[in-house]
Amino acid sequence: MPLHPSPFTAWRPAFRAALLAALGAPLLGTATAATITPSWETLNAAQPRGAAVIAWDIWWGSGSYDKACYQLANQPLGCVARTGTTASPLALDANGNGLGSTPGQATKGLFRIPAAKTPSSDSAPVTLSLYGASGSLVESKSFTMTFTPPAPASPAPQTPQTPAPVSASPDIIPDWNTLNAAQPRRAATIAWDIWWGSADASKACYRIANQDAGCVPRTGATASPLALDAAGNGLAVIAGQASKGLFRLPEKLLPAASSATASVTLYNAANAAVASKTFTIKFESSPASAGTIATPTPPATSSVSSGGGASGSTPSSNSGGHAAPSGNAGGASTTASGPTLTAAELAATEARLTSSPVIASIKRAIATLPNDAVEAVVPARAANPANVRRVERLLTSANWDYLFPLRAKEYTYTGFLRAIAKFPAVCRDYSDGRDADAICRKTMATMFAHFAQETGGHESWRPEAEWRQALVWVREMGWSEGQRGGYNAECAPSTWQGKTWPCGQFGDGTFKSYFGRGAKQLSYNYNYGPFSMAMYGSVRPLLDKPELVADTWLNLASAVFFYMYPQPPKPPMMFVVDGTWQPNARDLANGLKPGFGVTTQIINGGVECGGSVEVAQSLNRISYYKSFASYFGIAVPADEVLGCKGMKQFDEGGAGATPIYWERDDGWYADRPGGKSYACKLVGYQTPHSALVAGDYAACVKAQFPDVSITR
Repeated sequence: MPLHPSPFTAWRPAFRAALLAALGAPLLGTATAATITPSWETLNAAQPRGAAVIAWDIWWGSGSYDKACYQLANQPLGCVARTGTTASPLALDANGNGLGSTPGQATKGLFRIPAAKTPSSDSAPVTLSLYGASGSLVESKSFTMTFTPPAPASPAPQTPQTPAPVSASPDIIPDWNTLNAAQPRRAATIAWDIWWGSADASKACYRIANQDAGCVPRTGATASPLALDAAGNGLAVIAGQASKGLFRLPEKLLPAASSATASVTLYNAANAAVASKTFTIKFESSPASAGTIATPTPPATSSVSSGGGASGSTPSSNSGGHAAPSGNAGGASTTASGPTLTAAELAATEARLTSSPVIASIKRAIATLPNDAVEAVVPARAANPANVRRVERLLTSANWDYLFPLRAKEYTYTGFLRAIAKFPAVCRDYSDGRDADAICRKTMATMFAHFAQETGGHESWRPEAEWRQALVWVREMGWSEGQRGGYNAECAPSTWQGKTWPCGQFGDGTFKSYFGRGAKQLSYNYNYGPFSMAMYGSVRPLLDKPELVADTWLNLASAVFFYMYPQPPKPPMMFVVDGTWQPNARDLANGLKPGFGVTTQIINGGVECGGSVEVAQSLNRISYYKSFASYFGIAVPADEVLGCKGMKQFDEGGAGATPIYWERDDGWYADRPGGKSYACKLVGYQTPHSALVAGDYAACVKAQFPDVSITR
């Protein structure tokens, strides 16, 4: 069965929580009116010594940068002037270095470390400082780079693999981002991203000017940081989320022309092509004649006391707009190893940062009923919750049998009522004049239309129309309980997903399989874990027994869970259906308008939406929705946007971009030990800590700053 990004499949920066090491050194100076950008990403893991590269992104940075300066192991490496006005594609200078910056949007940088300055140690600190047009420092970042052992002196030559023919219907991943402009000939690379990729690739094969350049097998289990092999090439993939690749072109294959066609083709484990992209790569005709940029003398750093708080002033807000704890705020004191904070202080900070009306409405939407009350629900029970009684009135057991005549036996009417009961906000009453019955009918028509696409029989020869063939599959086609290797690559304890949602194990020690189960085909431990938390208040039950998502009422509750939970920058589907979500100017510019079509964008927009024509899956959903709407007596306005062709992805400028996860605040605070914030901030990409879970703010602070002491 097709798998799609689910509620906790993070948007672009999802993996960044595991990337950023703690700030080691103070900034290379202090900035007047510093603009600390909230979301950094570094792509620097296991760099080969002879080809080490510092690569980084900032997404939605608020500053404009004219120069980036680098230090490695406390030694200045040099500076790079801005090479482009946009962050992608990344224009490079004659040395293969680049700095692209678009104010208020994104910034990217690439810097090739001179071989003579690569340290002999296995790791070294890097400091990156960004300067504005006036030459003033506006931002700085420190992190650690590691280096792989030197490659053998005479490695055996590798014969490039010839890519297999692309299949007739390749799964073309829609959102590629290539970073290949004005490449220097002797340092030419092919660098690319895919965001919201639906394919799981085992290798990437490259062609340049119609010649095979070689293949790169997957080098890492996560897309960031990008692990590189001994040749300096990399391929990292998380199926359904993101992919990154870096390939250094063999010099002998570089064409004489100033530009050439390059292609990347991704193959799965069965050697079938699952995605392909062709683009043009340009080459510098000769090294730039401009003089090299002088390496600046680093400004003097301000001293920071590690005692009871420095006398300097604390910035009023950090990169996420949240006040940082002052040196003695809330009675906190500092020690040589870090400050002491009280649990009450942290709880108060959490309450303050999550007090917005939007987060409050989300918390109300995802509130759940205790399981003992849920499991008491049976049809026609007078004590059933109010929202369940509304559903019973609008959808009887006989209606259920008619609408789903081919359903698997595990999908029961009682199970559906319990799934509704678990989330009291589904089919709830409204006090603002909205028609609760009409919204409930529309809710079920929307849900059931997507059920028909995700788990339907799709057999046109049957007497039952296809819209009535939903809920045939309770487990992903081709999978059964007890099978190994099912969507569990992120179970490895070395991944942050594996640490946050530790997978259950079979008796032989192998990890449980988290293939698609239930009406929404819930997949992966990083979705089973949060769903388990919502159902049981603990991640363990469904990580240990994922089969419950197929065999109990959770098979339908998992779909309701998806319907209710936000997926920043996407709003909850419920907010689309009941009118709570109203698009802003950015959404409208992206073609995101209220209607059934935007719910398809939420479910599977990366595959089905954005093209010039409506794809078959989306056409199915539209047809099914019209049939269910007619059945429930819902008028479908002639101007309602039912499809999603031409509809761009939700992004961070949209009305649904509500930050709901806690991330380390990497701002600089002069009155805290080492300049660290000892605070967390709200972000819109998935991390181990959720703002929707009480107490997770304190857990984030402790996890990100192990030297902090928390007292009662």
